Amino acid sequence: MEIFGFGAGEVHVGDDGAVEQVVDPCGRQVLLDEDTLHAWGKGFVITDRGRQDFDQPVLQRWRQSGIDLLYQPGELEMRVGRRFGDLWTETYELRNAGVEPIDVSSIAISTPFRERHWTGGTDPWVWAAPTSGPGLGLQLKEGKRWVSSVQSQEPGRLYLHVSDHARTLVPGASHRWTWQLSWYDDLPAFQADSVR
Repeated sequence: MEIFGFGAGEVHVGDDGAVEQVVDPCGRQVLLDEDTLHAWGKGFVITDRGRQDFDQPVLQRWRQSGIDLLYQPGELEMRVGRRFGDLWTETYELRNAGVEPIDVSSIAISTPFRERHWTGGTDPWVWAAPTSGPGLGLQLKEGKRWVSSVQSQEPGRLYLHVSDHARTLVPGASHRWTWQLSWYDDLPAFQADSVR
């Protein structure tokens, strides 16, 4: 496990490159203690060829400021870049590495927040906060809007889906999105920062 500074908190990244825990500036854990299948940043893609999970990278490149990962779900490649510092930035890119077009109906990323407030629309964001103290704000910075789903009745099994409509990836084409996280004193401070 590697521990990266993230503003006044920290992020714990496991040996497989998934985020295992986030600690807020007050020392509280932000993520549920999940089994490895539902760890932050793992997920699945549903295509015309079926469902493929991305949970074990085929390539990892650790950096001083984060990690780069490559997953190969079927004929697709999922590249993930995580960078930490004052802000936490994640970029995902799903690429068709095959020779035939692939229809993608869903791409989902696990985000097991311990407590959360969710909203979507044309300017999607997630606000995760305890009853008092700083909260964690996530904003989409690049890409299309998303929808959310809850996998089970257990709290926190939240998956962010990049889009709510199908798209076709021709060979060599890709779909890319970036989100950014930061600590905020309260929801109004986060909302003021999230206005584009």
